[in-house]
Amino acid sequence: FYGNGTYLLFSLPALLLAGYGAYRGRSRPLVRFWGVEVVASTLLAMGTVGGLYIIAYYLLPGMKSFHDPARFMLLAVFGLACLASIGMRLLRDSGIGTGGRLSLLALSLANLWWFSAHINPTLEPAAFRYRPRALALAPMAGDGRLLTAQRERIWERYLNYDDYGP
Repeated sequence: FYGNGTYLLFSLPALLLAGYGAYRGRSRPLVRFWGVEVVASTLLAMGTVGGLYIIAYYLLPGMKSFHDPARFMLLAVFGLACLASIGMRLLRDSGIGTGGRLSLLALSLANLWWFSAHINPTLEPAAFRYRPRALALAPMAGDGRLLTAQRERIWERYLNYDDYGP
């Protein structure tokens, strides 16, 4: 979940289906694996708040290279998708007909479409060609590199890892 109450490109019906699959198939090793993967990835994605990221940061080699713990949420979403597919299969095995499963799928797709319709607004192509006046003397993309003696100051101002903001 994001702070404003919206959920991360995973529809609510699919999330409920993943919960159903995790509950009904909890004795299966594959369901337990994906359940642990979802919980561990979510805790890693929470960064210092989750606690698991701090432990992994100091114990796992190479973990210090991951500057953004929220990337682990991709693994959690993938695990939820696997659990939702297991839940759909369990619905089929319990006798829910094809029409019921297709309507659940259509509800999930409609929910995703409604949620994601506001994420990617369209822009005119001219907006991508805009260059600020301060960059008038800078080379165009692909014409070379822009070297500056103030690399560290620019890095600290725009690309530091101290604060990711809200």
